[in-house]
Amino acid sequence: MPKHIKILFYSLLFVFILTILTIFTELIELSSYLFPILFLLCFLLGLILLLLSIKLERNKLKTLLIINSSSLIGIPLLSVLHNLFYALNTIV
Repeated sequence: MPKHIKILFYSLLFVFILTILTIFTELIELSSYLFPILFLLCFLLGLILLLLSIKLERNKLKTLLIINSSSLIGIPLLSVLHNLFYALNTIV
C-alpha cells in the first residue's frame, strides 16, 4: 500500500472513531459544534480515499479501500438526505 493512502486510511479511521464517540458520549455542548465538522471531514477524507484507491492496480486491497471509502461517503450523505426529506414531510 502506498504511504499516502496508508496515512489517509488511518486518519479516516481516527476521524470516524471521533465521530462515533461524539455521537455516544454525554458531551452535548461540545458535540453540537464538533459533530458537523467531523461529519464533513469524514465525507471529504472518504471522497479523497475513493478517488485515490480507484487509481490503484486491481487487487483485494483496492476492493477493500473502495468499499470502505464509499460506505464512509454514504453515511453523511444519507444523513443529510434523511434530514431534508424529514423537513419536507414536516412542511407538507
